Amino acid sequence: MNLSEYKTEPQLRRQQLRMLEMLKELHRICIKHDIKYWLSSGTLLGAARHKGFIPWDDDLDIEMERKDYIRLMKILPKELNVDYVVQTQKTDKNYMPVFPKIRDTKSDVTEHDKSGLKYTGIFVDIFIMEKGSLPLLKMAGFIHSNLCSMKYKKKRFPFTVSAFSGLFYKTVANVLYPVFRIFKNNENKFYHTFGSGMGGFLLHRDIEDIYPLTTIEFEGLMFNAPKNTDGYLRKIYGDYMKLPDSIDETHISQVRFFD
Repeated sequence: MNLSEYKTEPQLRRQQLRMLEMLKELHRICIKHDIKYWLSSGTLLGAARHKGFIPWDDDLDIEMERKDYIRLMKILPKELNVDYVVQTQKTDKNYMPVFPKIRDTKSDVTEHDKSGLKYTGIFVDIFIMEKGSLPLLKMAGFIHSNLCSMKYKKKRFPFTVSAFSGLFYKTVANVLYPVFRIFKNNENKFYHTFGSGMGGFLLHRDIEDIYPLTTIEFEGLMFNAPKNTDGYLRKIYGDYMKLPDSIDETHISQVRFFD
């Protein structure tokens, strides 16, 4: 791919800038309350390779330890800009991921295979990282992936199964996953929290690559980043500075703005 020939569509760029405003708000709150976070995945890749968003990227990701996530969830309702809301299973009964999103209330996005959500605006993902047993993480990912299928792909499951998916969610999240945490390993690794998903969600992060945190330029501003950004990205993407031959499918198919 020749990056000089790629032009970000105006609508996508507007979405990226809205996500940037949301990231600035999260950064403000985290710095104020000494909550550690870092840019992650494609967002960190964009910072390292493009000094901002990957030109075709339509989401924004950060990571933090579970202990910091717990603190943040107590603070956000009091501190968060009124234009944004926290989306979890507690605030939106049809939301099934175990990690929260911060949603913009002045936009609407159409996501693949999602329906019935209370909050549907442009979002920032907050991925929760913790130590864990890889076999149990795989089991939790399998369980939760099927739980999401029950909710979002109703044609494949009986109505009664889909109707009780919220109860199943509470059972696995509040009973099963805490039991799994008892058996966490003592390796110097972080994983996505139990139930995050399969595939890339099972890739670990070396703690020594993360702490102490540093900063990195993203869209002309400085945000938190892992100490060893190069090592972090190479473990996920390999030669991450090389542009892809083609662009993967995006997460969002349509965006509407209300302001």
